[in-house]
Amino acid sequence: MILKMLSEVQIEIQVGEEENSYNQAALFLLEEFNLKNVSVPDILTTQIHEWDLINGGSQVRMGATPNWTFIEALQQLEAVQLYNEYQSSKKQMLEYRNQLMKQIQDGIVIETDNIRIFNPTSLVPTPGGKQRKILDCRYINQLTTLPKFRMDGIEFKKQILEPSYFATTLDLFDAYHHI
Repeated sequence: MILKMLSEVQIEIQVGEEENSYNQAALFLLEEFNLKNVSVPDILTTQIHEWDLINGGSQVRMGATPNWTFIEALQQLEAVQLYNEYQSSKKQMLEYRNQLMKQIQDGIVIETDNIRIFNPTSLVPTPGGKQRKILDCRYINQLTTLPKFRMDGIEFKKQILEPSYFATTLDLFDAYHHI
């Protein structure tokens, strides 16, 4: 099995784009690449030429941007910011700290000094009796509108997905970390 670093694949793509890259083999065949530790944004940007074919490349490059309900929404949100540190029992604080450290190691949470908007985090019980760390985005959700898009059915998905992705299973545990 050949394992390549993502940077090597990106270099191959950039070189291949100069030629007729549309006739090349799929980039991520399960026999050649191990995508287990590759983040979703890296997978999307590696295949940017495929997104450009279906007019989705600009959305992948730009990323998620808020669509505010009115012009002053961001200023209003910044004005009412109150920072409250998470407080609970020692057992829950230990669980909170463990989950936070795991999220930092997995790249889900990024430490930064530049924070414009504070979103509170807390632990909520799951049906299995465990605790799950959540990010409360209710205030931001009230001031933004949902993007509207039209899905063109299964053919649209076939254009985006690589052939090897059809046998992929989704772990919904990590899906909760996306906003």
